[in-house]
Order: sequence, then structure tokens, then C-alpha cells
Amino acid sequence: MLKKKSVLFTLIAFVTFGSFIDAKKQTKKQKKKGDTYSRIKKKVEGSIWYLKSYTQQKDVLENSMISLNFDSKQKNISGSAGCNNYSSTYKINNNKISIGSKYSLTRKYCYMPIGVMDQENSFNKLIQSAKSFTIKNGNLIIYCKDNQRLVFTTAKPKIKKVGPPVVPLPVMPAKK
Repeated sequence: MLKKKSVLFTLIAFVTFGSFIDAKKQTKKQKKKGDTYSRIKKKVEGSIWYLKSYTQQKDVLENSMISLNFDSKQKNISGSAGCNNYSSTYKINNNKISIGSKYSLTRKYCYMPIGVMDQENSFNKLIQSAKSFTIKNGNLIIYCKDNQRLVFTTAKPKIKKVGPPVVPLPVMPAKK
């Protein structure tokens, strides 16, 4: 009987100690994962990003630039959407990102390069539907709804000036 108790005690001690070691390993993995997200967040918030492609490999129009800047102190994003400037709030939690519902946009119309307004509209819809992100090969990839994505780089695109690109929208009189 004493031998059975001794074996049982040894077995319980072994299982308990094994669980303790597994829990310690799990804690180290979680800490390492948290450190990784922290480093990625610092890189995201510490750079100005320029859109390279969107909606499954559609390249940004030549002679247009879409930028994204994260202000980590104010928790705001801002940049150029190609013609107009935009701003909003954001939240990052691990690899999840959400853009605030109060998305502000200036109101200009640009006709050069051709298609810039369609591109801007696509970008604005996608960035507001951002779900998660990663950094791969130095690019910031933001995953949006419907498996769409925005791919950003820190390399500023070269823009050639091509005529007057901006036409201010007319001011509409207030309705009475």
C-alpha cells in the first residue's frame, strides 16, 4: 500500500511539475509574440508609408501618390488620398487595426492623372474597412474587408508635375 501511495505521489508530482513547465513555456511564447507585435507597431507608427498597390495587386497610378502617416501620440492617421487629404483616428491591438468612424476628407476634384479620383475613392473605402496588418519584406500590408489589401512601402514615389491637377469644387448654397 505504501508503495502504491509513493508511486501515486510521484505521478502527481510529475504531472504537476510538467504542467508548470508547459505553462512557463506558454508564457514565454506569449511574451515573445507580444514583443514582436510591439516592434511591428513601432515600425508602423514610426514611418511614413506610400501606397504601392491595392485591391489584389492593382498598382497605384503613375504620377499619383497616396500616403499614410500614423501619429502615435494623438492616435490619428493622416495623409494624401491621391488628390484630397484625409484624417481619422485608429486603434492597433496586436496585429488588428481599426480606423475611426469620423473619417475626414478635403473636397477637391483632380482630373490628372486620369483615374485619380476613382483610385482615391477605392483607397478611402478600403482604409476605412481595415481589419489587420503585417509587415512583410519591408512593406506594410493592411488587410481589409472582402479579402482586399493595401500594400505600402516607405519609398516615396517619384511624381512628375503634369499641368494643373486640382479643380476646387463649387461651394453649394445652403438650403433654406
